[in-house]
Amino acid sequence: MLDINLFREGVPAIVICEVSSETAREAAYEEIKESQRRRFKDPGLVDRVAELDLTWRKARHTLDKHRKELNAISKQFASAKKEEKDTTELQEASKKLRELIAAGEADEKGVLEERDSVLGTIGNLVHSSVPIAKDEDHNLVMREVGSRRGPWHEGPSSDSGASPSSDSSREPLPPPPHSEQPSHSHSEPLPSAKDSKKESTSKDLNSKHRLHSHYELLHMLNIADLEAGQLIGGSRAYFLTDEGVLLNQALINYAIQFLHKRGYRPVQTPSFMTRELLAKTAQLSQFDEELYRLDNHPGADNVAASASSSATDRFLIATSEQPLSAVHQGQWIHPNQLPIK
Repeated sequence: MLDINLFREGVPAIVICEVSSETAREAAYEEIKESQRRRFKDPGLVDRVAELDLTWRKARHTLDKHRKELNAISKQFASAKKEEKDTTELQEASKKLRELIAAGEADEKGVLEERDSVLGTIGNLVHSSVPIAKDEDHNLVMREVGSRRGPWHEGPSSDSGASPSSDSSREPLPPPPHSEQPSHSHSEPLPSAKDSKKESTSKDLNSKHRLHSHYELLHMLNIADLEAGQLIGGSRAYFLTDEGVLLNQALINYAIQFLHKRGYRPVQTPSFMTRELLAKTAQLSQFDEELYRLDNHPGADNVAASASSSATDRFLIATSEQPLSAVHQGQWIHPNQLPIK
């Protein structure tokens, strides 16, 4: 979530020129709006946030004013009681102020929630170097490591003369494992890739002219059980087995050691976050459709119980970036401290 000060008179971090307060506000507005355009989002949301923030600040100013007046009346009331003076007018004024404060608190809270809700829909500022495109097809290639091989390469005994990348040299890849769940009785064991594909494995391994996809390699090496995964968890679920488990752990350990030697600090984050903090690092609109929520009040059968739980809702994280960024909320980090590894 962007800092609300960027919608006031501050200047975003990537605006480096020194400008007056009025010009700084215009520059900040235009930069955030341009970022919205680059995301193909509504730039009018920037104005909406600014309007709601101004309304909230006015409501907060009025609320603070009433509280200050109430404190002054309370002191006058205590002094009048001590001197045995009539306090009827003070009591009436105090009553009216308390009513105004109660109404003002409700208004201030409502405007603040609406402002933050709209603010949460505005993404982080997009750098000017990022290509403007709706998908990854126009991403820039920063660098390539190693030599690329296509899905097919020329075998040692090939005499067709066709180019390895030509359509005539290609054969269709077998389709990936389907997502339909096979039916099994309770007495049958879980399907096993080792048993069901043993005959085709040796034939596939002897192929000299084609490269294999990841799921084919897993199947051919008998280090995963895809069918059992689909039976238990549905589409895209799988069981790693034997050396597949060891390989997965080895890759994880290699990555940790690789980065640790280069000055990165290993951190294992919580697997879930509260709604309040997740809203500061993820799009609110994604909560119900893309994130898994942990029910803090299972079995609640009334609206009040459900509403009261919203503040304490917890969601499973989608990436460690979310809790790691939330750890630094409210911190002022000097550029000299960056990057934080």
